[in-house]
Amino acid sequence: MTRVNYITLDDNSLTGSIPSWLVQLTSLTDIYWRSNSLTGTIPNWLGQTGLTRLLLSSNSLIGTIPSMLGQLTRSYYLSLDDNSLSGSIPTTLGRLTGLQSLRLSDSRLTGTIPTELGRFTRSWFSLSLQANSLEGSIPTELGMPNVDYMYLDSNSLTGTLPTELGRITNLRQLKLESNLGICGAIPLGLPASEVSGDPFPSCPPPPPSPPSPPGAGCSGLDFQDILCGEEVSGSTVGAPNAFGSASGEKWYRLRVGGSSVTLSTCGSTYDTFLRVYLGCPLNAETLELAINDDGGDCPSNAYASRVSTTNFSPGHAHSYYVLVEGYQASEGTYVLAATDCSALSPPRPPPLPPPPPIYLFPG
Repeated sequence: MTRVNYITLDDNSLTGSIPSWLVQLTSLTDIYWRSNSLTGTIPNWLGQTGLTRLLLSSNSLIGTIPSMLGQLTRSYYLSLDDNSLSGSIPTTLGRLTGLQSLRLSDSRLTGTIPTELGRFTRSWFSLSLQANSLEGSIPTELGMPNVDYMYLDSNSLTGTLPTELGRITNLRQLKLESNLGICGAIPLGLPASEVSGDPFPSCPPPPPSPPSPPGAGCSGLDFQDILCGEEVSGSTVGAPNAFGSASGEKWYRLRVGGSSVTLSTCGSTYDTFLRVYLGCPLNAETLELAINDDGGDCPSNAYASRVSTTNFSPGHAHSYYVLVEGYQASEGTYVLAATDCSALSPPRPPPLPPPPPIYLFPG
């Protein structure tokens, strides 16, 4: 029996589970056991055989698809459709690059379509995933030139039709109908006559960007001016929090130009955090110029290792916005100093003179 190559028992009312003695048939390459009443799970050890064709469709098998089936690298056909399986499609099936047919339809599968299913290299390939509960978008990797049949209908797929599907040059049929929300035009190069489910609705426009958080725009920013060479103090306890970490925050505007500026919070009484922004609107990706947490080089005190120091090069004269906050939710009294300036800001304007006295004369 070890020299058996084929077992063909389709439509024979077989019952019970897949027998373990199959593993002893070391020459076995093909199993055709379709349209029976087999029960139980698909055993892991099937992945350790030398099968080139495994056809178990239209039975009553349950459980997940074993990831070990990805070891059947000599397989041409894998058919598990019309069973009562569960779980997702194993990504390991993408290792079966020599497959000509992968049939997993009507098997109660969930999850997304693995991008690994775009690795098949035979001159023609057919993929059947219809009538499951697959969700998400169609992977761009499925745009393989060798696809002739692809059945993705009757799932919960959404999103825009990938333009990469236009690479399929041998297409005979692409079924996409009865999905949750596929939209967009048929990609250029894909024959519309071979696509079922068209016309698809136009894709909705992308949602608008969320509004900027309070204080993210300079027009609504409550800041104080600080001069280069000046030291200011304040407290973040109970201060508003709208931009950085979870702590209270205070904003300063520094008008300066030149080659170097140092900002520090030496003398502060809590774990500070400094951020410096160039211009408006404040944007952490494009305009965050400098950032520091525990870089303070300060005289020894209780928070000497928890205060912040940052240095940046202004170049041309500009307005820089400095955020003083705390690490995570730390708050307290801070000292902010702007030193080592190679070009000082213009001096503050002198205060306005007092109004002239008012003299009252008796009538």
